[in-house]
Amino acid sequence: MWLACAILAIVLLWIEQRAERGEETAGRYKAALELLGEPHARVGGIHLLERLVQDAPRTYHRPMVETLTTFIRTSAPWPPPSHPDREVDVMAKRRPSPDVQAAVTALGQRDRALDGPRSLLRLSDVNLRGVSLRAGHFEGIRLRRSRLENAVLEGAQLQGAKLRDAHFEGADFSADPEEGLGAANLEGASLIGANFKGANLTGARLAGAVYNKQTRWPDNFDPDVANAILSE
Repeated sequence: MWLACAILAIVLLWIEQRAERGEETAGRYKAALELLGEPHARVGGIHLLERLVQDAPRTYHRPMVETLTTFIRTSAPWPPPSHPDREVDVMAKRRPSPDVQAAVTALGQRDRALDGPRSLLRLSDVNLRGVSLRAGHFEGIRLRRSRLENAVLEGAQLQGAKLRDAHFEGADFSADPEEGLGAANLEGASLIGANFKGANLTGARLAGAVYNKQTRWPDNFDPDVANAILSE
């Protein structure tokens, strides 16, 4: 009798602790969302989301990814809202804001095993000029029509990415021996109409990547040698 009561007490204590932890993590998630709404606290909110996912990955992985992709799309849309002069101001900036970069970095470091069968990274029509994707996992990402001029992409995993009409002028896809990073992997990516003019594609892996006659390459770069596929 006493043994059954002891087991019941242990079970009830475990349930109570689980409930308390659930309330705590829910409160932290709410706090992270509130910080994302504060211009001077957004980076802290992003780091709070990362820690929350570490504590409760199966519960908060997908909400974190969806929250951060939405944050990037709304914070750095392309084309920018309002009149054409605003476009000039945005293009003059060489790097994304610290909060947008922090969100991109967090997405690149996420546990892909929790994504599911389909990529959650939908970042088409965004302005990411000068962004760093170094060594990040961005397989299957959608970056259609996005601006990534002068982006840093050493070691970025971009297999199967959708890069139709994206701009990569001046971007660096090459290896960084000092950091021990290989060149970017774009195997199987869709490069239809993408602009790589002036980019450094040295060593980039393009086997199976699909391009067309509108795709612009760096001078003296031969996509056929890289085993890319020309779409008719």
